[in-house]
Amino acid sequence: MRKRIRFPRFIFILLVSSMLILPVQSAGAIPAAGFSEISFVPNIETAGVVVSGAGLPASAKMTYRLSGDSVWHSGHDLLRIKDGRLIGSLFNLAPSSTYEVKVSDGVTEIGG
Repeated sequence: MRKRIRFPRFIFILLVSSMLILPVQSAGAIPAAGFSEISFVPNIETAGVVVSGAGLPASAKMTYRLSGDSVWHSGHDLLRIKDGRLIGSLFNLAPSSTYEVKVSDGVTEIGG
């Protein structure tokens, strides 16, 4: 006579619920962009902007403002280079001033 193995109900519920909440990704799907770091190369009246991460888009929008100001200005779009980073520049900045910068692809945003 075969002995029937009882599968505990809570383990079954745990397995089924975990299958329902795990994200499904189809084969060949592009992973979501992940901005992980933003860095700057400051000069007197310009600044280089570099964004690193995984699966970055071909371009991203950049906005900036003088620290303390309420108005954000549009900068040039950042473009992805061969090594996968997004790069761009800010021009006509006030010398010896601090700025806030945001980069967004429409879904993900990073600032510094």
